[in-house]
Amino acid sequence: MTHPVEVRLAAIDGVNKVTSTSRDEVSAVKVEFDYGIAINDAANRVIAELPRVTGTLPAGTRAPLVFKITEAARPAVVLAITAAEGQDLDLGQIRRISGNPLRDAILRIDEVAEAEVFVGDQRQVAVDLDRNKLNAYGLSVEQVAAALSRSNLSFPAGLIHRDGMRFLLTAKRLAVLPNDLGDVLVPLAGGNHVRVSDLGTVGWGAADPTSLYRGNMKPAVAVSVLRGEKGTAAATIASI
Repeated sequence: MTHPVEVRLAAIDGVNKVTSTSRDEVSAVKVEFDYGIAINDAANRVIAELPRVTGTLPAGTRAPLVFKITEAARPAVVLAITAAEGQDLDLGQIRRISGNPLRDAILRIDEVAEAEVFVGDQRQVAVDLDRNKLNAYGLSVEQVAAALSRSNLSFPAGLIHRDGMRFLLTAKRLAVLPNDLGDVLVPLAGGNHVRVSDLGTVGWGAADPTSLYRGNMKPAVAVSVLRGEKGTAAATIASI
């Protein structure tokens, strides 16, 4: 799948080498540019070229993500955040603290370019459907999932031209709280509807963990602190 991407990106002016790796349904294409090309310029060249090849990729392929890789991408320090003695905080609560007030405070430090938060439960809305209720209404899990997907969208809705300026309109139907998803209507045969909350339980849950970090022999939330970019050696990775 990566071959057409590699061929297209290798033709970019200033590219020195293109390599790729693929595993677990993810492909990473690494594009190394000649020394002297600014990292932002390199990234912009890749971003401009990708739309010309993404249309040839298999159906269902997600939009590529572009990461700028320089010496600045190496953390200056990685902080291990745990609860203070006597504080009954789980990793999910610690992550929310680390991802907002703590991260904001770190970003105000001179020469800090970014602070990335890893590990800890990521809160998300969980929909636990009752099989008996689905059967009673003649519904499948796929039908409920489709109704939830249709209700949780953000898409362009047109342009407004005024005084020589253009304003992009975006239509949003995004769920914020469990009740928002619980109120979604699922169509039934005959033109009726049923609420998702009538088909099961809707509440706060946690995403499946994908990583683990330990500090001082205890589970912790990691905060990676990155310094600002210096120099112009550039490499860009496009993950597909």
